[in-house]
Amino acid sequence: PPELPNGTEQGGFPDNQGGMNPQGGETPPEMPQGTQPQDRGGRTDRGTDNQTDPSGDMRGQGGMRGDFSDMFDREWSYGSDTEASTKGLKSGGNLTVSGGSITVNSVDDCIHANGSITVTGGTFRLSTGDDGFHADDTLTVSDGDITVSQSYEGLEGHLIYIGGGTISVTASDDGLNAGGGSSAMFGRMFGVSDTTDSSLPTLKISGGTLYVNADGDGLDSNGDLIVEGGNIIVDGPAGSGNGALDSGSENGGSIICNGGTILAIGASGMAESFESDSTQCSFIKNFSGTMQAGTQITVSDESGKTIFEYKSAKTFNSVVFSSPELVLGSTYTIAVGNQTETITIESISNGDSSGFGMQG
Repeated sequence: PPELPNGTEQGGFPDNQGGMNPQGGETPPEMPQGTQPQDRGGRTDRGTDNQTDPSGDMRGQGGMRGDFSDMFDREWSYGSDTEASTKGLKSGGNLTVSGGSITVNSVDDCIHANGSITVTGGTFRLSTGDDGFHADDTLTVSDGDITVSQSYEGLEGHLIYIGGGTISVTASDDGLNAGGGSSAMFGRMFGVSDTTDSSLPTLKISGGTLYVNADGDGLDSNGDLIVEGGNIIVDGPAGSGNGALDSGSENGGSIICNGGTILAIGASGMAESFESDSTQCSFIKNFSGTMQAGTQITVSDESGKTIFEYKSAKTFNSVVFSSPELVLGSTYTIAVGNQTETITIESISNGDSSGFGMQG
């Protein structure tokens, strides 16, 4: 498993350096009998054409993303005697999990709430054609052991707060996605939204161990993206249409790092780095060539001490790194494969002009 700095526990990280096998070498559960694997590679409807809702609503009709189909979940009521559903655990209001062992293999969301979801403990082994966790309002994880071995988006909510636990996510689109609110796409187009909360979406990580392997954005917020603690590794997209980190700057959102250790790698085309309003130093390094899967990344200080190392799961040419060990005025070495560069920390946010991505 990838090494974390300062002897951090490895729990929840994949056994094959970023490949998303569940812990213990288990094989991810098969999708329900007769269900074909869903191609979620584009921004298309989260349903599938062969997924039919007996109630006759618009689930599964192509051409629109799942935020639209999720709108119909609000029609569900406690008074329904019978209702077909392809979700795992589903609440028309709020949902709290404080312990236990939960395994879900579902076509739709594994854990879904039309209100908020709070996780304070428990073991989750989730495989889904849509979201691992989906909360229309707030998703809070303060503890627990969560593995989402297959998903369209791993964790989704209008507000997402990660304060602890061990989380490992693989996603064909975004790993963690904070969206919704009145400024969401469908709110603007149709006057509806996933939530009645019109506040800016927020993804805040203040603790825990988090690994994300995403083909879309790794950590994505349509508003603010804030890292205040924890140990985080993001194996982001190989294609330049997405980024390992993505904030909603177009909505007035910020991307801030005030603590924790984070390595986010992926394509440089849409790469974002932390802003100068942060209180912890960071740097972005973009490379003109593509680094192959399995490339070793090592960050060391002036004395040669290794402060972070990791072996990539996918191709990449952009590295964003932040750690409490980065100190203003000091020089560090980043070795990526057979390439070595020195970076002097001259400011809170340090960019690089030799690559093809956005600058810090």
